[in-house]
Amino acid sequence: MRITMKSIRVKGIFLGLLALACMPLPGRADIAIRDNGAGAGDLTLDGGDWTAVMHKQPAELVLTSSSEAVRIIPFTGAGVEPEGMVSCETVNTATTGQAEVHATFSAQGKNFEAWFHLTGKGTLRITPGEGMSGVYIRGRIAVGILPGIRLEDVLYAPDKYPNLDEIHVPDEDWFAGLLEGNGGIVACAWPAGAQTVSLLPESGGATRLFGTLKIALDGKEMYLEILAGPRIWWKETLPPAYLEKNVELDWKRPCPATYKTQLPLRAETTTKRTFLFQKKPNEQYRPEVGACAWPVWFEGERAFIRLGKKIPPGGEAILYPMDNGDKTLMGFISRTPMADLIAKQNERAELPRGPRNAANVGFVACGGTKVMRETIFKLGLQKREKEFLSEYADFLADYVAIVQQRNVAAFRFVDETRGQLEAWAKEQNNDPTAGAYIAKMLEQADVLEEGLRIKMELYGDDTPEQHMVHADRAAQRLKELLDTGDPEVYPECEELIDTCNVLAWGHAEVAGMRFSMLAREWAQQAALECVAIPKATEYAQTIRAAIRTTLNGSPPW
Repeated sequence: MRITMKSIRVKGIFLGLLALACMPLPGRADIAIRDNGAGAGDLTLDGGDWTAVMHKQPAELVLTSSSEAVRIIPFTGAGVEPEGMVSCETVNTATTGQAEVHATFSAQGKNFEAWFHLTGKGTLRITPGEGMSGVYIRGRIAVGILPGIRLEDVLYAPDKYPNLDEIHVPDEDWFAGLLEGNGGIVACAWPAGAQTVSLLPESGGATRLFGTLKIALDGKEMYLEILAGPRIWWKETLPPAYLEKNVELDWKRPCPATYKTQLPLRAETTTKRTFLFQKKPNEQYRPEVGACAWPVWFEGERAFIRLGKKIPPGGEAILYPMDNGDKTLMGFISRTPMADLIAKQNERAELPRGPRNAANVGFVACGGTKVMRETIFKLGLQKREKEFLSEYADFLADYVAIVQQRNVAAFRFVDETRGQLEAWAKEQNNDPTAGAYIAKMLEQADVLEEGLRIKMELYGDDTPEQHMVHADRAAQRLKELLDTGDPEVYPECEELIDTCNVLAWGHAEVAGMRFSMLAREWAQQAALECVAIPKATEYAQTIRAAIRTTLNGSPPW
């Protein structure tokens, strides 16, 4: 299934949005600054839709949008909070629609610095100074989200980890938390580096929540924003009664954005897959899955869900805004310098070329080949059209090579990742937890290779290289038949063309879908199995990046 955002597919849109985000916003009042340093020590920045208050004691920045707030506390060392604030002042105040605060904090007899820069929409940039290691972002987080785009988003629910005091998350340059009460999302992003990310559950309380998002910054800046609005996100329980019914949710879309959710898809795996809300109910076909009703859609702002045997009820669905609006995760990213970074990570690779570099003369796959078979070949006109059909045969073989080169890349990914895992295993002989994680990832590699290999079995062969040789022979034989105008050769021509079709678009669908589903499951497991093992987050980042890169060169489903 296609999960790419329009803003990812068209890189230029990102750059345009980024340019707009960096321009002063017309018609907006400047940020009001109220400095009460002589009194309680508070310094307030008021942007109209948001406020940021720097408190002297406790030493923290409180960012509020609508009624949603998070507390931002810088730390030094491995997580030492400041005991107090030494100084706080606004700097660089001449720029309209922007404000910056320079604060000096004290901890364990030493000072450390930070800069807090805010723009018109409430986007906060935090720049660590000497001695500052990272930030605690404190708020009541119901669900943590590691966004995926090319991969599935990974959702972290606090009640899944009752025995953990810290949930470790792979660093992929952005993260988000859905705030309790459905009214806000705290979104964060940072440049590539060696940052670390973790979630700290609250202690006590009837409902288990994450109380803190901890980010070690690796000396680099980060960006943060609260996306706020009534019921901006939603959690829906999916009881058995939802089976085979169009169910209207007790929730309406609060803004005209693209929403997404995750639901279990019964196909190669039962891992939850991403579904974007459509504009109307419809049925879609996917290789390896078949035809099924698309499970989520909007009618105006009313939200509907339909579950069935392939996408069954059970558990909960989390709905949140991804794109096409200011108050979405992609809207936030577009207001930061990370837009281009995220776009490049998920940019589709160009198709490889076939060995002949044959021009696409059309009439390949499905209906096109039917036209060729039932007109030219069936009527015995192949000799008359020999020049064109020779090019056609070359492209049929090249088309197979294009698809099979993707399969070569898939097997190469498995081999290289397995080799990397085995190298890590040798390094972790004395760390049983990291070793257990690596063993699980090796099992995933075996499952993926076996699943893909089964789909490669055609015509007695099971490797991409063998299939390319088979297609070369078929194309050569097809050219030999062009010297006769006898319609009696039609059955053989039809069989040769079908052979190339099966090895090309047939494999692009079937083998491509098998690889995609198993690889996506692996990527999710890599991010979920590392939660209790800090070292394993580095392994997860490497595995997921390799999967993402390989999928960037695969068919879109």
